[in-house]
Amino acid sequence: MVVVVTAKGAGLGAWIDDSFAASRQVVVVHENDGFDTIVNPFPEDSTGKALADLMVSEIHPFDALVTGEIRKDALEVFLREGVIVYQAQKGSVMELADSAAGKSLPLAAPIA
Repeated sequence: MVVVVTAKGAGLGAWIDDSFAASRQVVVVHENDGFDTIVNPFPEDSTGKALADLMVSEIHPFDALVTGEIRKDALEVFLREGVIVYQAQKGSVMELADSAAGKSLPLAAPIA
């Protein structure tokens, strides 16, 4: 299972970012425990849709996304692609990737 986590830093020990749109890094955790990172090139986009579109075009396929608050426009991009989107308020990338793989996180609900 490939899990993507929006984070405050690059690495498996980095903490989740509170906001999808403003997240600093996107960490892609692969099944073999390897990972890749992408810097968010659109931190000024308050909707997060530009980042969501980039992730779908550059990273997809991936199975799940773990993020903080996410707006409806961005969430819909992932749901159309069949990506399960989980929401978390705290935790490291590795902890959250493991929780997503175990399906033990709550599903994301969009903010207005």
